[in-house]
Amino acid sequence: MNATLELSVECGSSEQAWSLQSVLAPDNRSAPKDQAISSEVVGKTLRLVIRSPRAASCISSGLSILNDVRLFQEIWSLTA
Repeated sequence: MNATLELSVECGSSEQAWSLQSVLAPDNRSAPKDQAISSEVVGKTLRLVIRSPRAASCISSGLSILNDVRLFQEIWSLTA
């Protein structure tokens, strides 16, 4: 069985969506070997897709991304 989790984050502008995509890119290590994460920006929306044969891994990565999105939102609003 494979698990797929899709997240769509609507940002205030396309600039924010591109910045968020950049921030969420792995910086010091890659995703687990059996997990694939892809992203695309369409207008003001960042769409992320996480695939893994392990549902728990998929959910864990999704929750981590949502926490990072929340932090990005807080920081972005402080700089605006």
